[in-house]
Amino acid sequence: MSRKPTVLDVANHTPITFELLDKVYALQSSMSAEERNDNDLQVARIVDVLKHGGMHDEYQLRASVVSIRLRQRALELFVQDGGAAGFTLPTSEVGRTKVHQDLFRCAGEEPLLSIEGQPRFDPDNFRRRLLSFTQTAGSA
Repeated sequence: MSRKPTVLDVANHTPITFELLDKVYALQSSMSAEERNDNDLQVARIVDVLKHGGMHDEYQLRASVVSIRLRQRALELFVQDGGAAGFTLPTSEVGRTKVHQDLFRCAGEEPLLSIEGQPRFDPDNFRRRLLSFTQTAGSA
């Protein structure tokens, strides 16, 4: 007997491209603080981005929104826990942080786990993936 897929299963079977995650974050950064706190509005805006990109299948829309939102939360927790030191910059807005694009690349692909009821990335695996995207600049 097979079990019904969880939201984490759906998210893990719905990887999100760097470009899509970057578009969503750009859209959200242009929103006011009040708008960013409105979950329904954020979901509606993400659906608009997905539809504008050509996605119209209802299941794929829902799965993509779930994947994006869970990955955003997991990335937020990863950054808050200090896992992204050296890949973030503070902004002038309290509670906001600029993150390096390689964090988006990792967040779009890294499997999600549930830890204490929250979507999370395995910190060691995430850092390994992050380092694989990061290339040394310059020469010795």
